Amino acid sequence: MHFPRKLSFRARLKPVLAMAFFVFSNHGALVALAAVPSAAVLSVPAVQASRLACDSAVGCTQRPDGPASELGLPAGLNQCPDSGLYAACASDVPSGAKTGDPSVPESQALCPGVAGKALLATPAACSDAMLSHGSQGSAGTSSSPIAPSVPVSSLGTRWATEKLDLKVDATTLRSGDKALLTATATVSVTSTNAAIEIFDQTSGSLVGACAQQSQCAVAYTSQAGLHIFRAFITEPTTRIPIAQDVPVASNSVNVSWLGVTLASDSPTAGPGHPITFTARSTIDVANSGHVLQIYDDTAKKMLTYCTHGTACSTSYELTGGATHSMVAYLSGTPDVRSAPVRATWLSLSLNASTVGAAGETYLKAATNIDLSTTPWSVAIYDAHGNQLAMCKTGYTCAGSSNVSNAPFTASVGSAEEPNLAGQLGSVVDTAPASVPLTNIQVRSGAVEPARIIWGVDSCKAMTADVGREHNLYANTAGHLGAPDFWGRYLTDTVCPGISSEEVSMAHGLGLGILPIYNDYNCSAIAGYDTGYSYGVAATNAAAGLAIPAGRAVAIDIEPPGPGCPGAGNVDPAFIQGWYDAVTDARYAPAYYGNGTDGSEFATAWCSAVSPDGGRPEIAAQSYLWSFEPSFINAGAKGSSPGFAAYSPGCAGNTAAWQYLIDTGPTQNVDLDEFLTSMPLWYP
Repeated sequence: MHFPRKLSFRARLKPVLAMAFFVFSNHGALVALAAVPSAAVLSVPAVQASRLACDSAVGCTQRPDGPASELGLPAGLNQCPDSGLYAACASDVPSGAKTGDPSVPESQALCPGVAGKALLATPAACSDAMLSHGSQGSAGTSSSPIAPSVPVSSLGTRWATEKLDLKVDATTLRSGDKALLTATATVSVTSTNAAIEIFDQTSGSLVGACAQQSQCAVAYTSQAGLHIFRAFITEPTTRIPIAQDVPVASNSVNVSWLGVTLASDSPTAGPGHPITFTARSTIDVANSGHVLQIYDDTAKKMLTYCTHGTACSTSYELTGGATHSMVAYLSGTPDVRSAPVRATWLSLSLNASTVGAAGETYLKAATNIDLSTTPWSVAIYDAHGNQLAMCKTGYTCAGSSNVSNAPFTASVGSAEEPNLAGQLGSVVDTAPASVPLTNIQVRSGAVEPARIIWGVDSCKAMTADVGREHNLYANTAGHLGAPDFWGRYLTDTVCPGISSEEVSMAHGLGLGILPIYNDYNCSAIAGYDTGYSYGVAATNAAAGLAIPAGRAVAIDIEPPGPGCPGAGNVDPAFIQGWYDAVTDARYAPAYYGNGTDGSEFATAWCSAVSPDGGRPEIAAQSYLWSFEPSFINAGAKGSSPGFAAYSPGCAGNTAAWQYLIDTGPTQNVDLDEFLTSMPLWYP
């Protein structure tokens, strides 16, 4: 960027004003979620079918609420009763519960065994707490099919009047949490041939046994499902007794361990194509006090819910390209959440630029997902339907043609040749000249080649007096050539913000303007909330200048140096925060930074748009303004170098290049080349 002469040193120092940040939740990564509505306050989710038209301006981005979306019932399934719209439910009852993990309760000691009792060692604790005969212990009944392991006669008749009570500290737990089971008798089993034993009747396993005293306690952990527990006073055994054949049997207690998973029938789909999501609970939610929900964590909204069954399914589609993180909830007390599932709806963009007098047009198609993980390929075509390039791997596919063959288009679909092995950004050498695509998922619009235009950016106003010439614009036009565009700051910092006089001048000249935001601490460029807050401030300023939706707004990301020592800490979250705030306000995000592969900015950028935790749609829907390579001497308008901006080494739309910083004290401007695909503001 450009600065006053007293600050014009290589580090591009910008002493700027600090600003307060406000907290905003991360749209791209999974963060702490707001509480999920309880079953008592659930409302039927609205189907968002509207197709709100975008501004017709070049570069118009998504509406603030993202791509339009729709829900639908999965094919062949029926609406679940008493549930959300477009929810299908099923009861896939597990065949059996797995044995859990017993352990000694916290702050209690292991109950010692007693010689002469053939007791299987278990991690239970015993104490002399005793149930009174008037308490509500219960002999109860059991329907266990397991035969009794101990003859009742061996215990004698002394137990006939005794009681045994089983309690649990919680009947509903998250998967992996511990339930404390406590069996209390009206008599001690010390010095008898009996033991207090607690069984998991669901899995058929002994979980705790005490050979002495009157109370036996065990902590028990399970991963999933409903478990039924019962305690007995019995001769030591590992098999569940039949209650009516044992003098003392407790009541039964039920404990549900709640778990929920989410799966999709496909990780990717074309825009407007549905992906079916199925949430599965470890319990049947009917009459459980819980509701099975499917939630779009990226859009921060519940899609639908089921009040019956163990499975809840819905089909969800986005009409624009995006990657969303989906989760399932088993809401109630407690709330339980699944692991996230990523789903991507394809986006496809095509850029074309003509360089040189020969009219050679360079083409680059970009998707928001690495196609090597999908059954699809991308192909580029000219106006006559000739296939110019086809690629199977990576995010971009490059080709070239003569400008006379414009306009150009691109498509993503299934290739008839399944073993294409094209590399990132390259044509598949082994493929036939033209490989038909079928099952088309998405098509780009027809694209005319972008031209290279020449311009400048400056700290000073275009209307500022410079030497003996009446303003900076006239001085620049007279010495360097009339610019096609001008980069200026949105707000007052060390550089003045763009004025109404400059806007009027640009209108009269037909001059494009790139608004730049730098009203911040140039060392503070890390974190999602920071990037988002800058984006809000920048777009508020843009709206105040009546800049139309769809125009580019650039964030100034300086290289690290003495003036901006923290600039090397730029991170993916900052890039994502700026993108979300700018697109939420319906402007086109642009980034000024070091486009050199491996630089601090390029490394953060590539991570921000990567498939592993990144946001691939940012690469396709943003613009990069690289200040590298930066020349010491270079021609002005009419003799400027061919467009050769450095790209970050991953997906990205490099549409602008600052090839020379600071032309000297006479003009004191930086020199730039932009592709006409950059959505400039023309007042």
